[in-house]
Amino acid sequence: MPGRQVQHAQIEAALFSVRRYRHLDDLYRVNHPRASASIMHMEAQVMMILSGHFIGYLPRHIGDDWARRGEMRALKPESYGFESAHFVATRRLKGEQPLVDAFVKELKAQVSETARPT
Repeated sequence: MPGRQVQHAQIEAALFSVRRYRHLDDLYRVNHPRASASIMHMEAQVMMILSGHFIGYLPRHIGDDWARRGEMRALKPESYGFESAHFVATRRLKGEQPLVDAFVKELKAQVSETARPT
C-alpha cells in the first residue's frame, strides 16, 4: 500500500519511535497517543524502522536514501512532513580564517543545492 493511502488510524495503531532529545514533538506533530520506543540517535531509529515494527520521523537526508532503495517509505508526507531551520555560528576573530570560511562557503553551497526543486 502506498504511503499516501495509509489512514491516520493505522498510524495511530503503529509502534512509534521518537528521538528523546526532541521531547516527544513528533508525537504531537501526528497526534499519536504514545511513544513505543525512545532513542538518542537517528541511526538507532533507522534500525527500528527498518525492522518493520516501528514508524517515526527521519530527516530527508537520511530517509530518502532508504526510500530510493525501497526499504522505507514516507507516510503521508503532504500531511506529516515539516521543515527545520538550521544555523551555523562562528566566532569573530581578527585576521583570516580560511578553514572556517571554506566550511561556511560549502554549507551555503549545499543549502543552495538542496533548496532547488526536484
